[in-house]
Amino acid sequence: MASTKFVATLLVCVVIMVASRISNAEDQEQCFKNCEKICVNGGNAHSFCVLKCERECRKGNLCS
Repeated sequence: MASTKFVATLLVCVVIMVASRISNAEDQEQCFKNCEKICVNGGNAHSFCVLKCERECRKGNLCS
């Protein structure tokens, strides 16, 4: 009985971790798209914007 509860608790933790990672990945993707659009429209080179936005979105500095 105790092992069943342990396995169930472990599975719940795994599901929560996976859901959290998916949400974080979606947030970073949206951050990157917005950042890149603003950066390129600001007259910067695409390659510069890709590197800048990857770095900034990974840090969490840009949310818009």
